[in-house]
Amino acid sequence: MKLKNHKKYTIFLLLTSFCFLTACANEGAQPETVTKETVEQTDTAVAKETSVLDQYEGTDYGWETYTFAVDSTDVYPNYIGEANTGEPVNDAQYARDSWIEEHYNIDIQYIHEDGGVLTSNVQKQVQAGDTTYDCIETNLSFSLCPLSVSGMLANLASVEKLDLEADWWSRSFNDTFTINDKQYITTGPISFSYFYSPRVIAFNLRLAENYDIPDLYSVVDEGKWTLDYMYDLIKNFSADLDGDGVMTEDDLWGASVDEYSAAGFFISAGGTQMAIDSDGKPYFVLNDPQNVNIIDKVASIIGNADITQKAEALAGRSGKYNSRDKVYTFKNGNALFFGYGAQAVAFYLRDMVDDYGIIPVPKYDENQKDYITFGNATVPAYIGLPKNNDRGSMNGIILDSMGYLSKRDVQPLISEVTLKGKAARDEASHRMLDLIYQDIYVDLNCSYNFGESFILLRDITMGKKENFTSQWEKLESKANIELDNLYEQFLLIED
Repeated sequence: MKLKNHKKYTIFLLLTSFCFLTACANEGAQPETVTKETVEQTDTAVAKETSVLDQYEGTDYGWETYTFAVDSTDVYPNYIGEANTGEPVNDAQYARDSWIEEHYNIDIQYIHEDGGVLTSNVQKQVQAGDTTYDCIETNLSFSLCPLSVSGMLANLASVEKLDLEADWWSRSFNDTFTINDKQYITTGPISFSYFYSPRVIAFNLRLAENYDIPDLYSVVDEGKWTLDYMYDLIKNFSADLDGDGVMTEDDLWGASVDEYSAAGFFISAGGTQMAIDSDGKPYFVLNDPQNVNIIDKVASIIGNADITQKAEALAGRSGKYNSRDKVYTFKNGNALFFGYGAQAVAFYLRDMVDDYGIIPVPKYDENQKDYITFGNATVPAYIGLPKNNDRGSMNGIILDSMGYLSKRDVQPLISEVTLKGKAARDEASHRMLDLIYQDIYVDLNCSYNFGESFILLRDITMGKKENFTSQWEKLESKANIELDNLYEQFLLIED
């Protein structure tokens, strides 16, 4: 399908608007001092951009169609090729695709499918030799993982021109999901839902000011945002506001956290469920002493019913299960901290009266080098290619170009849909999001839940069960058997 003139006009308008917004944002800012170092850094950045985009200059696919099958929901939307709508992120993605279409002479099409339907269709496509889907974008746990195990996905490590080491792909994810030198799934900014997959901490700016909470952005910047720091802030914060002797959603809480985020505290504190040996085989390390220490510390804070509310318990407030109900206490200004997915912050807090900020989930201690962002394996933020994909290097060129442009042009706009009020105008909040999106970590057990061991991690850290070591002993054998079976299945898959 030939590129229509209105798409080129759209690109011009979007780029013009983006430049205008950037100029407004910088109005009144003090000029930076130009040094030899900043010049060299700028030259390096320009050279990198040139090498990424210009290396494919002259690529001409003669207006062939490249089709994405995309799983998209109200709370986890993925861009599916709609025209510009005035919504910044959508329009930036539209401009991204339009740029690729114009420069590579290719027609990018999207098919919107439910995750279950998409999974079934991929199986049928591969078995029938059909090539309707070129690339699929859906969830990890229920779609791409089963497809990879059954040999329905192509080995991304063998795709020509696909640079999985580039910073627009999640490097920690790629490392974790490479088994026996094969990788069938990846993720990164190319997917809109990637930006909604991480577990984050939102905090109430009004409560922080009223209770003299230190500047949390500075605490994060200084590397002092740790589990102990968070505990010191909330250990005496909760209060029975109505004096009835029972803590409910209408009382004051130090934190409100959902179950998946509870497990995320373990990951963000440097906890590891699995490692990979020198032969490329994964094995469990959950019961290693340091991991047990982390589990115990998280459970003592997040699982402590005196200071942390179980947001999961609120999900039935409307009469039936509704994930939107989990935000009730924080949204009403009755919790200092809120541990949940970025999608809840973006979609469920839009009409919150109080302003809020966003920071990473805390580190274990100040010796931990980096803040680690934990992603959600059930979000449709993951990419794979059907086994019978025959597009060769076209896959690598299209996906890498989209990934690069997404990180460059789409990611900076995410703050506009995740932040509001004071925080949206605060440069520090934007910096926190950049820190969160540096890399998003998901490991095999988050996705496969061997022997229900990931559910155990969630239950322990949320305070629903106690004594991790004894609980792990009950299911360790089953978990290892399921893990070994998975590894054997991967060994049988032929490229």
